[in-house]
Amino acid sequence: MASRAGFHYPTLAQLILSACGGLFGLFAAALLLLMGGLNLVSGNTTSQTTSLLNLAGGTALVGLLCLPSAVYAMLRLLERPLPDWRRMPGIRLFAIGLPVLWGMALVLAAVVIGHPAETFVIPIIYPVVVGVPIAWLLLIAGRGLLLGGPQRRWGTVSLSLTGTLITVLVTEVLVLGVLILIFAFWLAANPDQMAYFQNFAAVVETVEAQDSMDVMLRQLFQYPGVVPGLITLAAVVIPMMEELIKPLALYFLLGRRLTPAQGFVGGLICGACFALTESIGSLSQVADSSSWIMLAIGRSGTALLHITCTGLVGWGVVSAFTERRWGRFFLAFLGAVALHGTWNAATIAQSVSTFMDGALWKTLGALSPVMLGIVAMSNLIILLVMNRRLQPPVEAPAVAPAGMDA
Repeated sequence: MASRAGFHYPTLAQLILSACGGLFGLFAAALLLLMGGLNLVSGNTTSQTTSLLNLAGGTALVGLLCLPSAVYAMLRLLERPLPDWRRMPGIRLFAIGLPVLWGMALVLAAVVIGHPAETFVIPIIYPVVVGVPIAWLLLIAGRGLLLGGPQRRWGTVSLSLTGTLITVLVTEVLVLGVLILIFAFWLAANPDQMAYFQNFAAVVETVEAQDSMDVMLRQLFQYPGVVPGLITLAAVVIPMMEELIKPLALYFLLGRRLTPAQGFVGGLICGACFALTESIGSLSQVADSSSWIMLAIGRSGTALLHITCTGLVGWGVVSAFTERRWGRFFLAFLGAVALHGTWNAATIAQSVSTFMDGALWKTLGALSPVMLGIVAMSNLIILLVMNRRLQPPVEAPAVAPAGMDA
């Protein structure tokens, strides 16, 4: 029998995962497209149809992004040379052209939302609205830096779009389930508190359906401990979980003796992929033009947050693993959690303030956009500074000996 000593099983695993992710994404896109098409044929051009078509475009994008990893893995298994097209000509043109393209897509969306053409136009520009700001941020933050060869880079993309998302969702569901269980035990041990929630449910049942959510939240937020618990969950627990899990694909590469710069780039890729999957779900629903465009702009800020935080954690993880610089890891991780937690806390405060009375909450609601802007600007500065700091040293040109031509 032929020896299997040279067979690379991690590459086989990459091929299976990437191919499954790509095919599943394309199959889901085809199914959503079919459902949206049937709605169009039946004359249903509501926002639900637009949402189905948007999700079709988003899942197709995810599926297509998984396929290069499968191709490179297959070429590796077949011992074929791996082409690498990382050297894109005109990178400055991309750096200028992508924001222009994104702005044009937003203007077009503002024009067509609310009109019959919405159902046909928005799904076409949807991948641009979702993906272009993420691609631009990744281009700027990773300029001049590389994670490694094309198989490694695209493998990181594929695993981040599939395994990381599932891991984050499962972990958050488990944590939420544990918290609900703890709350149920606490409620059972404090039967006097049960009356409040029974009254709360009775109030919700007496209002109209369209107002029930507002009434429910207003009543719920008045209960002591609910808002602090919500902020603690959103600003501490979730950021800590996500910042540990988002660089999942990078953990599989730690045995490759990566440099801290490669850890930073790997984190950027992981964060970008996580932001992409989040934005695809968040922007699929189209209500009115102003709210959707503001949400799209807000999602670009969230993408900047995820890319920055995961880049920092990736840099810290690799520094700790290869250089034993654990202080750098803890500093990077705590910095990422602080940025993520501040962003979430400001978002929660802005939302909760609309349901709360009092000058304090009105002030917090007014200051929240300012805080979000400060965090976004801080993230951008961090990316630019880290990119400049981690650039490989420029080799000095060779000097010819005296008396000889260069």
